[in-house]
Amino acid sequence: MGDVVGDEELQKTSLFLSTILSQITSSLGPGLRASIVFIMARILSISYEPVLLSTREMLLRQMGHEVVSAEGFARAYQACEVERGGFDLIVLGHSIPHDDKREIIKRCIPACSCPLLVLLRLNEPPVEGAFRSIDSAEPEAFVSAIHEILQS
Repeated sequence: MGDVVGDEELQKTSLFLSTILSQITSSLGPGLRASIVFIMARILSISYEPVLLSTREMLLRQMGHEVVSAEGFARAYQACEVERGGFDLIVLGHSIPHDDKREIIKRCIPACSCPLLVLLRLNEPPVEGAFRSIDSAEPEAFVSAIHEILQS
């Protein structure tokens, strides 16, 4: 595991994420931008990479959502079991290998019964059972997908 992130680095990351979110939302139309502000959801974010998990959590919190982060399959499954039905959305990070994503979908979706957004690696095929899959390299697509899924 990596080094512990200090308060100063967290503040810099938070400022960076706020700037990105501001840039993304300013590029959206006024109606979509206004509705993003008023949607608050409970999201389970799953990753195998702690830094990516932390960054995604900060971005989702900046968007106004409550976030539970789970590093690895066991913690994700435990969160689903404990919070049965308590999540509005699950986000699977691109750091999770394709076969593990399928296993997580197979086990977590029945326990959580909510939509699942999968972030894909470059050239990774969509994962069967996901509500939606997007390229992880496009932050605008991530913000839009979160909004669209929560609106449906």
